[in-house]
Amino acid sequence: MEMYFGQNLAVKMGDDRQSDTHGYESVATSTGAVNSLPDYYESLKVRPGELQREATGVAPEIQARPDFHRQDCESLTTLAMFRYPRQESATTGVGHNKHTDIGTLTFLLCEQWGLQVLCRDPDGWRFVAPKPGHAVINVGDTLCFLSSNRVRSAVHRVIPKRGLQHEDRYSIAYFLRAANETQFIDSTGRQISAEQWHKEKFNVFRETHEEQGKLPILTGGDGAAGGSGGLVLAPFLDVDIVEAD
Repeated sequence: MEMYFGQNLAVKMGDDRQSDTHGYESVATSTGAVNSLPDYYESLKVRPGELQREATGVAPEIQARPDFHRQDCESLTTLAMFRYPRQESATTGVGHNKHTDIGTLTFLLCEQWGLQVLCRDPDGWRFVAPKPGHAVINVGDTLCFLSSNRVRSAVHRVIPKRGLQHEDRYSIAYFLRAANETQFIDSTGRQISAEQWHKEKFNVFRETHEEQGKLPILTGGDGAAGGSGGLVLAPFLDVDIVEAD
């Protein structure tokens, strides 16, 4: 990751596929964690088929078995690698905007601070402490909808712990997503496919903060995108939640 993201931007843009599940994406393509500012991370995403061709062995072991994860069906499951670059000024952008994940489960690896969850008791943002040898598992919107809200997708964001991103921050996320044809009732009460929910959610990521606040999509219906009222988050097991600075 360090070698790849350390390349010249023009070289990395050669991997731009204009896709939300495949290829390179530069910083400042969506809204960020602070109102009126864009995000400040870049990413490289690969699909399970590419992983298998590279013989990493990741996708076959992680694929789940329920009917809505059948391997003979197309899905938008993705492995994503992120870098939040070191910065001299926050005016260029901040972190990763608050959201819930799109799919069923997210398997997240990161050794550095920056991940926050929006908690209800006490109310507000709390950092998730990175723990050696641990991964963070997020419930996503699709699993929330398929379970009739018995499990809830957690609202989270990434933001520098000390105001600015003082060092490059790296993370890897495996986004497990249901088969494209999977149907559920979304946060607006519509019957919708997993593929359409994915498309609409990424479109909302690129809207202004003001527009995001009008729709119950970015945060999966758990309260307005602009506040924490009414949020119910899935419980965290063996995860340290600490006060935000």
